[in-house]
Amino acid sequence: MRTFAKRALIALAALAALFAQTMLFTYPRQYLLGQTIHGKPICAWEAAGRRFAHRDDAQQTWLATARRFLGVEPKEIMVGEFFTDAAFVPVHLTLIQDEDVVVRRKTLLCVWIFGTLDDAAFEPVLRRRLNDTDNDSRLFVEKLLERIELKSGRRWP
Repeated sequence: MRTFAKRALIALAALAALFAQTMLFTYPRQYLLGQTIHGKPICAWEAAGRRFAHRDDAQQTWLATARRFLGVEPKEIMVGEFFTDAAFVPVHLTLIQDEDVVVRRKTLLCVWIFGTLDDAAFEPVLRRRLNDTDNDSRLFVEKLLERIELKSGRRWP
């Protein structure tokens, strides 16, 4: 009897260690405990946004070729739905602040083009992006701030 309890305790400890190891990764942790948008964790949408920004470059890699061959390619995001649905605002705010210039530029461009989102949520982040190193990103930031100014009737410095 004592041996069975000892083995059960060891098995339970192994399962707890496996669960803790799994929770170190962002996707399973957000899937179980975090916010989701349309049933997918926010980190999955952020990764989809980054893939969208680099989709031309990503088609050339050996990994993309292998995924196409095996039929396990990740789904492309529907750009119109992704940039017009207000549920995705936290994802847009993260992508606008991304370290990658291409991701920032394409996100700002799409937010500017589709422009049906609540622009007030973008204002603090956009103000921080006014000193961006990328000229195109700064241009889109200025245009978005002008749009916010027109909607709210305020003047931004």
